Amino acid sequence: MSLLDAPPSYSAPSGADSATSSATPATPATCATPATPSRRLPPPPPPLLLPALNAVRGKRVILASASPRRRQLLSLLGLTNVEVIPSKFEENMAKTASPFEYVLATATQKAMAVYRQEADNTAKGEPRLIIAADTIVVSAAGDILEKPRSEAQHIHMLRTLRDAGWHKVYTAVALMAPLASARDPGYALETATEETSVQFDRDITDELLLAYVRTREGADKAGGYGIQGAGSVLVERIDGSFDNVVGLPLRVVLRLIEKVLPWIGLGFGTATGSLTVPSITCGPGGMIRCGADVDRAANRPALASTDDTIGFFDTSPHDDGDDMCRRAVAAARDWGKSCLDASRSCDCRSRVDRDAAAIPC
Repeated sequence: MSLLDAPPSYSAPSGADSATSSATPATPATCATPATPSRRLPPPPPPLLLPALNAVRGKRVILASASPRRRQLLSLLGLTNVEVIPSKFEENMAKTASPFEYVLATATQKAMAVYRQEADNTAKGEPRLIIAADTIVVSAAGDILEKPRSEAQHIHMLRTLRDAGWHKVYTAVALMAPLASARDPGYALETATEETSVQFDRDITDELLLAYVRTREGADKAGGYGIQGAGSVLVERIDGSFDNVVGLPLRVVLRLIEKVLPWIGLGFGTATGSLTVPSITCGPGGMIRCGADVDRAANRPALASTDDTIGFFDTSPHDDGDDMCRRAVAAARDWGKSCLDASRSCDCRSRVDRDAAAIPC
């Protein structure tokens, strides 16, 4: 079949023929084979036990994307009960901006559209975390390629990527979370953009490109191919993150979760000689301790002498769990200057270890 032959309708379901034969082929007779005993599948690996992931696991986490691939990737982090609410933001921004600016603005607008929609959801409550992403492919000529709109465009897109050799894949990730402090109502927003270079095999034939287009696998993907599926036969090599090409770089997502939830990991202060770098740590029962000696393995205050214990903050007993800790952290920040003044050897720093949130000085 030549490229001039009309492919099946682009709206046809994946794998459907353009015409259905009226003849039904005979089913060949088969010999009965004995049933084989089913094997028990090994249990899935346990989830990553990290403070940032534990803080959102079981909470209302929204993926502002209809992509099943992104949802599957999030499940690898142990976020299996993600609520899928595709953003209604129209991806029709002018492509005059740089690829970085274009993809980042699109991902940010997706996140904000869903946040505005769900922030006052009285039935389900305010989301703990919103995750949005946008992926684009940029040709060697600098053209931004998103999802193909027709089979003709799809074939042309893949030919362009093949003939040019290398191209770039950009995925922007935007995370939003409501602020814990009533002093600053609203949300926290953290974004990042990942870049991966991909090289197609220049020996790919037009016949192979047409066969791939007719699988419909790449019809809903930026650049028109899926590297995690049959589209891998088009790719010779990549330079960068594989899951970035799939549509969601997990390393970036995890880093942004830790940044957008500033009360996570606040217990990792460091001691430098006689100078104590202050930290705020969530303790049992919602207690907050301003000090330096921290049980790093348990992420809670360690037993320490009274000289090291600057102060404790308790919250209302009517609050529970993470909300207690969040409110207490906000209170501890407000009292941060007094905490520093009370320390006989405290060095006022702009941030504490592991990029935790700053204590106001």
